[in-house]
This record gives sequence, structure tokens and C-alpha cells, in this order.
Amino acid sequence: MTPSHTFRIKPDKTSGLYFTVKIFPTLQGMRAYARKNREAKLGQFYGLSTSWRKWKLTHRKTGDTKERWLGSRELGEILLAEKYLSARIVSHECTHAALGWARRKKLDLADEGDSGKVSNIEEALCHAQGNFVKQVYDYAYKHKII
Repeated sequence: MTPSHTFRIKPDKTSGLYFTVKIFPTLQGMRAYARKNREAKLGQFYGLSTSWRKWKLTHRKTGDTKERWLGSRELGEILLAEKYLSARIVSHECTHAALGWARRKKLDLADEGDSGKVSNIEEALCHAQGNFVKQVYDYAYKHKII
């Protein structure tokens, strides 16, 4: 139930926002971790992406003694298993992550009609999803997981 690899992926090089990726040695271990740490009822799954917004109470170092709630830069968590790092599974979970990032950024993903043009928002979403997938595979190859 302990991941063999934990790392962060970002929607772009300059973003402070990130998802934590946990890769487990076995599918059973990944599922056990998910069932223990998620409130939702989970059936058969080969990966899991969960987005969230965490808040923390903090004091700023401004001389001001007021407590403030600050949003965490962590966007959520992606769970994967070593033998299940296919393009289908990784891209599927990274698409969920990209949609979570878009919600956090309050991007309006509503259909803009049949203009034939790709909107800047759609392009940003696709870049984030591609960056997430690339970072997962770069890590997996570098650490000889696949």
C-alpha cells in the first residue's frame, strides 16, 4: 500500500501548481491505498486522478498578526501502478488532472460553437494535459519503471 515512486508534475514549467503522482508496485496496492484514502465508492480501476483545493491557516511575515487562509499549490493526486502505465491509462488520468487544473484556473471550457478555430483556452488545456503525460513518462523511463 506504499507507493514505490512519488513525484510532482506541473501544467507548465513556470507554474507553481502541481499534482502529486504516486506509482505503486502493484495494482492491488494502488487500489487498497485509494480505497483507504478516498470517500467515494470505487469499482475496478487501473488508475485514479483526484483534484482538490486544500487550504491552510497561516500567518504572513508582514508584521500583521492576522491569520489568513491560503490555498495550497497542490492540485490533487494521480495514482498509478507499475504494470499499468499504458498510454491509455496515463493519458486518461492526466486528462482528469488537466480538467482539474482548468477548474482551479477558472477556465471557461464551454463550447464556443463551430467556428473551426481552436480557442486559447482549449489550447491551454491540451498543453497542460500533454505536459502531464510527458512528465509521467519521462519519470517512468528515467527510473526504469517501463
